[in-house]
Amino acid sequence: FAMATSAKGSYKDVKDVMNSTRPLKLGTVGVGNPITVSAIFASKSLGFDMKLIFGYSGTSDIYVAIARGDIDGVTTVRDSILRGVQSGLLTPILYLNVKKSDMFPNTPSFKELNLSKDKQIYARSMSFFGQLGRLIAAPPGIKNGHGSEHARDRNRLYQAVIPINALCYSPQDSDLSATDCR
Repeated sequence: FAMATSAKGSYKDVKDVMNSTRPLKLGTVGVGNPITVSAIFASKSLGFDMKLIFGYSGTSDIYVAIARGDIDGVTTVRDSILRGVQSGLLTPILYLNVKKSDMFPNTPSFKELNLSKDKQIYARSMSFFGQLGRLIAAPPGIKNGHGSEHARDRNRLYQAVIPINALCYSPQDSDLSATDCR
């Protein structure tokens, strides 16, 4: 995942976002969507205020809103960000990982920002989240032979996340908190 802002906007790099006195307006699809989750992790990692603008059908619609000036930017998968950069619409300002991106060699990652220890948990969690790939949900109680591979994947994810105090999205307060999600 990466964060990008409008190439014509006032946010030229991640320091502009971190030092801004107004919330960064980021477009997203909806609660629980990876675009939303990555935006929340970025905000918590860097300590900036943001306003999520929900309801877009996908990154294409988000990019139209950026071009119109309705929103400031987006956090999404780096391949999509690259297309926006190549078209001249976006400026990549942060690679949402603790490692550098070969796709955006001049864009900082979390590691280069010297985050405080309390912010590093969000950065490390975002890095882990970005490595998961596409999540497939399955209802509780699936038995072997009935989508068992999905249940097994869900259980692996649960076992990997819970030991590090899973960061759960709470729609009531639009915030992340370190809680047990069970």
